[in-house]
Amino acid sequence: MHLTWATIAAAATFGATLVHVALGQADADPCAGMVASREYLFGGGELYMMNASEVLGCYNSFAVTPDTRKLQVEALKLLLAFYPYYDIEKGSTSPYYESNYDLGAALDNIGASDAIVNEFDLQTLIQSSLNLLYDAHVSYQPTCFTTARLVQPFVLAAKFNSDGPPTIYVKSLQDETYYFTAGDADMSSRLSDGLASFYGNLSWYVGLEVTEINGFDAVTYLQSVADDLGAVKDRQSRFNRVVARAA
Repeated sequence: MHLTWATIAAAATFGATLVHVALGQADADPCAGMVASREYLFGGGELYMMNASEVLGCYNSFAVTPDTRKLQVEALKLLLAFYPYYDIEKGSTSPYYESNYDLGAALDNIGASDAIVNEFDLQTLIQSSLNLLYDAHVSYQPTCFTTARLVQPFVLAAKFNSDGPPTIYVKSLQDETYYFTAGDADMSSRLSDGLASFYGNLSWYVGLEVTEINGFDAVTYLQSVADDLGAVKDRQSRFNRVVARAA
């Protein structure tokens, strides 16, 4: 039996998100009302469960003006004076890592794009532009947009074949409650129960092959996700970061 991500979405309402909200959050925050209305509440008022689309709507509510967008990009470009590989990345050839990426030009394009009207899109594009350096020394994490974590219900693994592309399959169910509970057994148990209530019984998916994700070939999609993570120059090594080893 083959499995597509679209099937998962229909069967399991794929895309639950847990959100950590600081107790001192201002009432004026556009996200505060969404959090206050949630029925799923864990951990003494700090952890909430909601759909990813709701979180995205919240993040997109923070508008950015053209002037502010340009000022943020220009401020970031000032740091390039301290980045020793800036010119090398623009024109590196064999026998060294081959690169033809102009980070300055990429940032200029972001600063000039009037299509960017909210802070989340701005910060996401800046992060992606820096990730394309594939340099483990460079990290850009806009912490104001890391209060939510997408909880994947599955661990995906790859079986590498000698005569073709790897096979992607569901290796096991994913339990990510330890990211939020810091060793609190009671809180971890309640969180696991909440995830099970949200997703339902997914154990029968374990072992099935994943052929498509979001309408794309599974291997192609995962490689695209891996490439956008940055940090590692070797493409195969990047791919290995997003899949588990086959049993």
